[in-house]
Amino acid sequence: MPNDSMGGSDKKRRFRAVFFIFAGIFLNLAPIRTHLADGQPLRIAYTSIGISYGPLWLTKEAGIFKKHNIDAELLYIAGGPLSTQALIAGDIGIAFAAAGALISANISGSVLVILGATIDTLPFELYAIPRSKSRPSYAEPS
Repeated sequence: MPNDSMGGSDKKRRFRAVFFIFAGIFLNLAPIRTHLADGQPLRIAYTSIGISYGPLWLTKEAGIFKKHNIDAELLYIAGGPLSTQALIAGDIGIAFAAAGALISANISGSVLVILGATIDTLPFELYAIPRSKSRPSYAEPS
């Protein structure tokens, strides 16, 4: 059971996270408004072909962008640094990329905002083949 005195319950943390994501999206919709006014498509870059980008593809395929009058163009740009450069240059309006490239750009003087994440854990696992059946002894030899 979560300890409420140590930062709140899971529900409170989730509510705060959702609130800040939507607040960030609401406050940073300038690229969408600009593209809607220009009649140009909103260019959205994704940096790899993996399940973590599923929500983006599903939004496009399900017609949710069209439902909200957003002409979205999804672009594959391999790697976070390249998509970050395209974002800074204004070639794309939104980049789905790893945070590392965006943080590095901000340290170098850019002003980019991370709105949220599609997954909340690193999707990696480590497997190994056991070499022996017994646990090694790290005790000093006598």
